[in-house]
Amino acid sequence: MPVGTTTTLSMSAPVSSVTVADPSLLEVTRQGRRVVFVGRSTGTTDVVVKTADGETRLHVYVAADKYGLPH
Repeated sequence: MPVGTTTTLSMSAPVSSVTVADPSLLEVTRQGRRVVFVGRSTGTTDVVVKTADGETRLHVYVAADKYGLPH
């Protein structure tokens, strides 16, 4: 995902917790069954989303926005 953009992930059950390995790269907000990601800085990080249904593990790559202004 490009720096400065937002991506929303919908889960099958309410999200109980979200863990980001490197929070300087990715801002995360949980809203019921949704998790909202905002790319803050370039790099890769791992994310674990926990719900009553189990865990979802993600590997997120945050890239420079080639169409935007430098951050």
